[in-house]
Amino acid sequence: MKMIHRYDNKSKLWFSELVNQEGTVLHKEKSSSEKEYKLGQTIKLGFKEYKIVDYDYSMYSAIRLVAKLMEVE
Repeated sequence: MKMIHRYDNKSKLWFSELVNQEGTVLHKEKSSSEKEYKLGQTIKLGFKEYKIVDYDYSMYSAIRLVAKLMEVE
């Protein structure tokens, strides 16, 4: 699983998307602003919690963060 935190220029809103390995968006939620995430941080997307195990951050792209997630049991 991975999370994509991005800015949508059309709607002018931030979104966090939960995406599976095939690239299908499983859950999408609005975000109030650009968030900062840290390695090892636990986040909630939908009804489940996930731990960030790796990420790639880009300050100059609409896709600001792509984080690899591990489901927390």
